[in-house]
Amino acid sequence: MVYKHAISTIVPARSVNLQHENRPQAAPASTLVQVETVQQPAE
Repeated sequence: MVYKHAISTIVPARSVNLQHENRPQAAPASTLVQVETVQQPAE
C-alpha cells in the first residue's frame, strides 16, 4: 500500500477486486472511495 499524504488517500500497489462472486456487477467501473485519515500526536 502506498500512502499519499498530499491527497490523504491510500492506494493499493496492485489492482484489488472489491466485487463478491455472488454479487451482481451493479457498481460503475471506476468507483471513488474517499478515506479520511486522523493523525495522532506522537507519544
